[in-house]
Amino acid sequence: MQTPGSGEPRGVSPRVCGQRCTNGFGTDDAQRAVHPPAHAGGSPSETKPTRRTTIRSGSHVPASRIDPMTVPPPRVTLGSFAPPVSTLGLGCAALPFDLEPDPDGEASRTIRAALRLGINLVDTSPMYVKGRGEQGAGAALRGVPRETYVLSTKVGYVMDDAAIANLSLGDGREKLYPSQDFSYDFTLASVERSLEILGQQRIDIVHLHDPKADRMREIVSGAARALRRCRDEGLIGAIGAGVTHVSDALAVLDAIEIDCMMIAGARTLLVREGEAELLPRCAERDIPVILAGPFNSGLLADPHQPAPRFRYRAATTESIELARRLAATCDRYDIPLKAAALQFPLRHPAIRLVMTGPSSVAEIDQNVSLLGVVVPEALWRDLETQAR
Repeated sequence: MQTPGSGEPRGVSPRVCGQRCTNGFGTDDAQRAVHPPAHAGGSPSETKPTRRTTIRSGSHVPASRIDPMTVPPPRVTLGSFAPPVSTLGLGCAALPFDLEPDPDGEASRTIRAALRLGINLVDTSPMYVKGRGEQGAGAALRGVPRETYVLSTKVGYVMDDAAIANLSLGDGREKLYPSQDFSYDFTLASVERSLEILGQQRIDIVHLHDPKADRMREIVSGAARALRRCRDEGLIGAIGAGVTHVSDALAVLDAIEIDCMMIAGARTLLVREGEAELLPRCAERDIPVILAGPFNSGLLADPHQPAPRFRYRAATTESIELARRLAATCDRYDIPLKAAALQFPLRHPAIRLVMTGPSSVAEIDQNVSLLGVVVPEALWRDLETQAR
């Protein structure tokens, strides 16, 4: 990997410095989906859901509860840098690439199942799955027509042998972080490595991975400048920021120009901190927001699980009790809490899509069905009252 520095790159492949990519999305490609829309060949009213699914322990949601216009998920526009994307994205952080390196294993099957179900945004990172996130995603997407998916990855973490060994010590529940490098040279080298590992000539979105407010000077002079160069060269389509804390996201907005923002769990049934300033500012600047982690580390997926997590930590008694009250309210309407939690972020106009991190084919199939559950407005009002 490149050594840190803020000057011009040393030893960077000509592919980064001078050769424009030629496989970007054209006007026709932007209109294609993974498969024809659900109502192709007939009117939307003729569309019938193709499955019934159990999406909550002890509760069966019939096909009549699923809006056929959300199966597959509808498409929204992020920007001119990519074709329309599904309102449900696939994050690769929980896929079992470390256990099943086989391209025909469960992790790869999950990505391909997501594409078949109409999910066309696939998000990964060099840090995911103990350093195998990009390798696994690249293997799963090999041979898949490029115009059928939008691909995003990240830069910022140093994934050397020591970092990978440290990640391998974790139990999957604790967040272990390698060191970060947002220098110019490192960022260029990271993009080049991602292109190689993913088997791509172009990556649609590259996010700064967990940029911190106290590192903005380095990011402005280093990573942001490098990513602009990559975008100008056609190697990436857009510059984004994948952020955990609202304060860091606001610092990004103050310091650099980005094309999209991915924020973890900042506007959910349990957390509203993104509503005060971050989301309004993104809306004002027409920066589309991707809401990752709508289940807040699983607490909103199942508040009755043993030792639940909330925002990457052990959940407090207060947060568990609130989540259980929200679940009881959903039960009165015979709506799974998980369905309401998945859909709630999309009710904010600044949020274009939600990103979940399934670990299996069954889970991604379930999430698509959850997105289609018709939630009555009365339930939304009751949930709003409780959560405030």
